[in-house]
Amino acid sequence: MKGGMKSRPWVPFALAAAAALMAGLVYVSALSNPFVYDDRRVVLENLSIRDLSNVRALLLNDVFRPVVNITYAIDYAMWGLAPFGFHVTSVLLHMANVVLLFVLMRRLSGDAGSTRAAPSSLPAMTRRKGAAKGDRNRDWIPDVHASANSAAFAAAAVWAVHPLMTQGVGYVSGRSELLCALFVLASFLCLHAWLFRRRAAWLVPGIGCWVLALASKEVAVMLPVVLLAYDTLLFSREEGDARKRLARVYIPMLAFVAVAGAARLTVFVAVENVSRASFDWGNVLVGLDVVQRYVSLMFLAAPQSIFHTAQVVTPILRPLVILNALWMTALGILAWRMHRRAPLVAFGALWFVLMLLPSVAMLVLDIGEPMAEQRVYLAGAGFAMAAGASFGRLREWPAGQRGILRMAVTATLVLFLAALASRTLARNAVWSDPVRLWREAVANAPDVWVPHRGLGDALRARGDYSGASEAYRQAVRLRPQEVNTHLALAVTLTLTGRAQEAYSGFAEAARLSPGLVEAETGQGVAARLLGRTDEARDRFLGVVKAHPDVVLPRLYLAEMYERDYADPATALRLCREVQALAPQTPGVADCISRNQQRVSGAGPAMDRH
Repeated sequence: MKGGMKSRPWVPFALAAAAALMAGLVYVSALSNPFVYDDRRVVLENLSIRDLSNVRALLLNDVFRPVVNITYAIDYAMWGLAPFGFHVTSVLLHMANVVLLFVLMRRLSGDAGSTRAAPSSLPAMTRRKGAAKGDRNRDWIPDVHASANSAAFAAAAVWAVHPLMTQGVGYVSGRSELLCALFVLASFLCLHAWLFRRRAAWLVPGIGCWVLALASKEVAVMLPVVLLAYDTLLFSREEGDARKRLARVYIPMLAFVAVAGAARLTVFVAVENVSRASFDWGNVLVGLDVVQRYVSLMFLAAPQSIFHTAQVVTPILRPLVILNALWMTALGILAWRMHRRAPLVAFGALWFVLMLLPSVAMLVLDIGEPMAEQRVYLAGAGFAMAAGASFGRLREWPAGQRGILRMAVTATLVLFLAALASRTLARNAVWSDPVRLWREAVANAPDVWVPHRGLGDALRARGDYSGASEAYRQAVRLRPQEVNTHLALAVTLTLTGRAQEAYSGFAEAARLSPGLVEAETGQGVAARLLGRTDEARDRFLGVVKAHPDVVLPRLYLAEMYERDYADPATALRLCREVQALAPQTPGVADCISRNQQRVSGAGPAMDRH
């Protein structure tokens, strides 16, 4: 297929479009999926996205990931709170990423082909023409343009339809992964052109894309490390100015990463998680197990779940830790041994591990979930690169049997992609039903409280308060110190009319977190349902006195003074206070009008309370 690139220049465009189309088609079924889990916090309860012109609120809502919040605000401006529009944006971003990966892989395949064809400093084509007929490695010297298209399409297609990407693409809260990948890939392409093709104009957009990637997710700090790894694998032994690139490019970028990373870590520990952060170096061993499980998920795509656990290292599990360490070491040795013959396979594997390191390293702080499938999105591009490079290599070897082998390898790729796509469609169906999603998580981690809590939330949203109560009880049993779960259980019990149990639940939450507004207010609601009107009033008054800016207790008090105590004057005053604090509160205007009429009709009324 020599000269194919010149005779058929449309082929790369067609292949890139095909990969992008595949990415879009497998996620069409996800467009109607509802908001799930963290989507409530980052979208439904995120008031900063409601006004696109309020730049200050947009930037400060999440100061380290403002780009993500801005895209949510754009979605809200176009679609309101309909999840369909948010999913459309995520799928379009995934399609764009697939195209970028195709372009990047095609360019890197050209670099790798030239490197294999010219192991000395001579030009690649000179070495190809001058190779001895008896050279035993001649069959491994590919037609660069032909193999580049094959490798690029395979890599882009694998990334497009791999089911492990569903949590990044189909989960609205995975938007940070999509945006970070978009700008990391764009930055890599620009900086590659600047560094290795001497195109100075690409430096500024390359740095700009990197900044946008950092403003999308912190994992973008690994870009200089990935660039250095690529330089080492494919260029450093070729060019004499490798040391200049190290001194002028990589060291300054890595120094910036070190300073920015230290600042981010300080804020994360000392401000955002001041009461939860705790250093546990033993969790580095847990990280080995997490990386191994991510690799297994990439190859097997099972078992998938919205929630994954990690095993705490104990003396009994130390053999497993040793096996993980040996497994990772063997993988590293294999990648190094093959980096001369198949540098892109080695680079893809290295990309995968490097892009996982920041999230795995956070295990040392013992904060958050140990594993989350959306974190593999950008790392998954490295797996796709390795897969694509392997496909390109197999399709070009050996020269004497290329026709038969190409058909066999191509058929294998088609079957592999079909299997991945079917699994992705199945995952979309799971994500379409939050109850099913959390039941799956409970089945995978029955002894962890988080899946039970998620299942309770999903059941309550569906109106199954009995099932939600049972799920919350399981979560409370597994983690009795979690205040919010006690609150969720008590609220659900209130909705089912089990006021005494609800009162006890709110009381437990108040004991765990003294002065908590929700707990004190909830006790007042439960007391009123139990007929203890004066106690309810006193609790609401206590909350208002301790927290002058709260709204809900004032609404309850206004209703009580209007209905239970026949005191419209006090009810009117409370409704006016609510209006001053939150003018858009539903029903407050009617409350004011209704009680104003009663006060005016009854003449002067004394405010007894």
